[in-house]
Formats: sequence, structure tokens, C-alpha cells
Amino acid sequence: DLILQTLPSSHASRPSGEHLHRRCRQGRKSSSSSRSVSEKKLDSLCQLFPQICHDELSAHLRATAGDVNATVDRLLTGDLITRDPSSPLLDDNRSNVNLPWMTPEERLATMERYGLVDASSSQTIHRPRIPTAVESQQESRIRYLNNQVVDTTGKRYIEIKQEYPNMPKPVYLKAGRKYRFH
Repeated sequence: DLILQTLPSSHASRPSGEHLHRRCRQGRKSSSSSRSVSEKKLDSLCQLFPQICHDELSAHLRATAGDVNATVDRLLTGDLITRDPSSPLLDDNRSNVNLPWMTPEERLATMERYGLVDASSSQTIHRPRIPTAVESQQESRIRYLNNQVVDTTGKRYIEIKQEYPNMPKPVYLKAGRKYRFH
């Protein structure tokens, strides 16, 4: 009844969902002291999703190892449970295809109410960096130092060699004879 108040009025008075919700509660213990934790989780899931039957909710809960949040995420995304052929259906004459699924309006209303919001991502504002006029021009690959071309490959850092006065020219030694293998 709690979720039916938050849903749009066109979906709040749906008799098929109420019928399944009543059917969902049949055959279970009525005393709240004898309920286990899993039955309380199933009750909360029955309140959130009245159009889905109890057995399917319990199968989803078992598939997520008892995690209610993961079960709600699975149900909202529409993941289907593969049923074992050995397990019998409750109603063999009624197919599961005719069961109503959540409409997009119901899904949005449920997500607005019970969806988790990541606080860190909701506080940051992502804006693209605006390129400046200098960056938009093609960067020159020629580097200058003291009005002389130093490098044409575009290296940012170059090695500056100091010139000493009265420095003799470098002498390259020649081998006295041709090198032969030992």
C-alpha cells in the first residue's frame, strides 16, 4: 500500500497487482514474532513489487544471496530467473507471460524513491575544458634560442653547451692500421 501511494494514479488502482499482492501473502505465518529475517525481506519485496508473485521474488532473493538491494536492482533491470525443469510451477494452467511487468512510469517512481545516489559523483560538475586561441593554432615544431634555430623536432629541453675561449679543436684519433679480428 505504501508504494501504491507514491505511484502515478493510473497504476495505483490496478486490480491485478492487488490480486497478486493478496496472493503473495497467502499461506504464510501471520505472527510477526515467528518470522525469520528472510520472510521479512520477502514482505518488503512484496510491498515494493506487488505485481510479482512470491515464488519469483524468493527466487530472485536466493539468486542474490539474500541481498535486498541487489534483488531490487535485478527486478528493476528486468533480469529473468531461469527456472529448473525439475521444479514444478504453482499454477500449471496459468503462464507467467501474462503477468504484468513494471511500466516505465512505475520504474521511474520506484527509482526516485528507493534509488541510491552516489554523493561524490552528484556533487562534481563535469565541464569540458574550453580551448584557448593559442592552443587551437598548430604548435610550431621549431625551437629558438637567442634568435637562432636550435631544434626542428620540437623537443622542449635541449642541452646547452658552453663555449670556452681559446679551446682547441677536438682531435679525433685515427687507428694506425686497419683493425683486424684477433
